Amino acid sequence: MSLDVQNLGYAFLDTAGNLIDAPTAGESCLIDLAWGLEKGAQAKAVTVTLDLPEAELLPGNDFPVLHQVLTGRRAVEMGRAPDGKAVYLTDAEAAVGVWRARFPFAGEFDGELVGAGLFPVTVVARTTPFPDDDGTGEPRAGNAPALTQVGQDIFGPNFPAVVYEVAFSGTYPAGGLDLTPAMVTVGNLQFADVADTSAFRFAVDIPNRKLQVFVPGGAEASGAVSFTTRGLFIGRVC
Repeated sequence: MSLDVQNLGYAFLDTAGNLIDAPTAGESCLIDLAWGLEKGAQAKAVTVTLDLPEAELLPGNDFPVLHQVLTGRRAVEMGRAPDGKAVYLTDAEAAVGVWRARFPFAGEFDGELVGAGLFPVTVVARTTPFPDDDGTGEPRAGNAPALTQVGQDIFGPNFPAVVYEVAFSGTYPAGGLDLTPAMVTVGNLQFADVADTSAFRFAVDIPNRKLQVFVPGGAEASGAVSFTTRGLFIGRVC
């Protein structure tokens, strides 16, 4: 959608940058946003922050900066997740930026680009099962964290939830650590949130069942890695 009366435009893309009608629950997507000033407004610096509590905003610099949102104005590129980054705009310009996100559940949500306006989000249910890494349901030796259950059933029988202590010490494999269905016993995994530590940030690639580890600068970890943290995993059985 192009910039509207709120001076906010939005589009949803897959992780390759292709336009999609709606995000799919449990899958990463790109949120493509454009923001600007009202026509006739005096030029000024504008700062925005994406507020989307229903989604997991994913870290990293390994996703494309591509835009499908229409602005009808001269675009000013702001790059990946430009929260808090000021840009000086005239009423003939629009800033454009892209965020990577994952929604745990299907439904209707409201997003807010604080400083610009609101936009609606419709998330559709996933219709295909999540794959195992090799079809066996078992992690590869040395490529999986140790999971110790410390809580469960937070959201009731239809949305089983488990809190695990998540620990790993070893050589980090490119692409992430295995999190197979045999390890995370919540049925059809829909959402995961692993707490950051002082040394690392975490993201769960749900479609590929991987725990990705990043250093604070946003690059994926490599070599020797050691951490202990906790993670919440929510599935769906209905």
